[in-house]
Amino acid sequence: MSFIWIVLLLIVVCIIAGILLMRVRGKRIHLPRVWAVAAIAVIVCVGATVGFLGIYSHAEPEALACMNGSDTVTVERDGKTIRFDGPGESVAIIFYPGGKVEAEAYAPLLLMLAESGADCFLMEMPFRLAFMRQNAADDVLGHYDYDAFIMMGQSLGGVSASGYAAAHPERIDGIVMLAAYPIKQMPEGMKYLSLLGDRDGVIKRSNYEKGRAYWPKDAAEMVIEGGNHAQFGCYGRQKGDGEALISADEQQRAAAERIIEWIREM
Repeated sequence: MSFIWIVLLLIVVCIIAGILLMRVRGKRIHLPRVWAVAAIAVIVCVGATVGFLGIYSHAEPEALACMNGSDTVTVERDGKTIRFDGPGESVAIIFYPGGKVEAEAYAPLLLMLAESGADCFLMEMPFRLAFMRQNAADDVLGHYDYDAFIMMGQSLGGVSASGYAAAHPERIDGIVMLAAYPIKQMPEGMKYLSLLGDRDGVIKRSNYEKGRAYWPKDAAEMVIEGGNHAQFGCYGRQKGDGEALISADEQQRAAAERIIEWIREM
């Protein structure tokens, strides 16, 4: 809803600006002209919004191939939720994709995790923006029975995932942040794991460091040598990102191994 309110605010600002411009020029305010200004403002804002939302990072072919599952993992789509159902029965990971990234781009990582014993739920977001459906985890928590639920997200998806976890400490047992940081205090006692590539050129390091103040006291961190921002998924190069020294598969396997190890420690 936040994005919609921003668009509406822009429309109002355009209308007011148009009216003020008329007055500055010494012209009387006629309702037809006001409506004309309003119509132009709506057209401009809607066009800009459509253009902005229409540009996003697409899942690469190797990611789409993982949507077929494997010998031990079945992939099922139920509305806006994609479930990676593996051999595990006790732990579920609820994943929020990065901003303006096609959800299927994270299929390789989630397939690895499901094969290792943690079922995964990949949440599809409106316009690929997690903050527009921050409570998406409700769709999983209200319909599935696991011993432990873990929130996980990359970049802006991680921010939204951590926000949900902070607001529902009684329902969420842990949070995994991929190239992300929280913007509010995480509950003490909630397990927390942060993964970051040392070649990440997208994340603002100063904000990441400030975000440490919101980590629980027993938080864990892993810096993946040679990894960057985008390679937690498979959606190609990201503007401003550092050049990775390892492959996306290597980065995702390193991440999956650490996450599974962390879950077992829980």
